[in-house]
Amino acid sequence: MITCIFALPRSKWLKRTPRPRAWKTTKPDGDKIDRLVMDTLEGVVYVRDQQVVRHSLQKISGTQGEPARTVIAAGPEEDSTQVTCARCGRHGEVRAFYLRLLERIRHRA
Repeated sequence: MITCIFALPRSKWLKRTPRPRAWKTTKPDGDKIDRLVMDTLEGVVYVRDQQVVRHSLQKISGTQGEPARTVIAAGPEEDSTQVTCARCGRHGEVRAFYLRLLERIRHRA
């Protein structure tokens, strides 16, 4: 799940009733954001981006004063308890697999 929160420009701020979060329907295109994030995570979270089987993207205009940021949540599907490593083919519990993955990421940094 990729969530991009864009800062609301000061020209759009309202004095009496602050604007709530809303879907952002203007540029940049969602597929360009998606491609950027997927290419950035390649080699860190997964070996190749072909290993990603499902993902989603949200573009949101933030509230007044909310900073712009991108939140990336990577993990197993909620309904699965077993996972197979695409690199070595070993099966294991989801928790153990992601703990090993996090260790590998920490050692690279």
